[in-house]
Amino acid sequence: MSEMKTGDLLPCPFCGSGHVSDRYVRDGRQMFCINCGASVAPSYHGPNGDTLERAKAAWNSRSTFDAHEEYEHFLAQAIDRSPEQLRQLGEYLASVLDEDQFPRADRLLLGIAEAFSKMTTGGQP
Repeated sequence: MSEMKTGDLLPCPFCGSGHVSDRYVRDGRQMFCINCGASVAPSYHGPNGDTLERAKAAWNSRSTFDAHEEYEHFLAQAIDRSPEQLRQLGEYLASVLDEDQFPRADRLLLGIAEAFSKMTTGGQP
């Protein structure tokens, strides 16, 4: 596993972090965000030995629609693991914020949910 240079890869579409790395998965490699854990489908080993390059290309070519759909799923999972009060806060914010304010509120709520999760699990995901 090696963290890529910022110029090699686009930042994470979910958290905006430039800390992206690759990891070996069975029969291939996969790019993922070190900050939030978002990833793309793995690129499998082929005859050309270009697995890492294909994994980078997959990360950089992810469509906005795919990223948005994956982010919604990621956020829903984090909220499901959160205490009831945090879920209620999220519902309240959704009812009072303008649509252009949602991404910032989502990031803040996700950060709180992750901090709570680490606190209750001793730092284990």
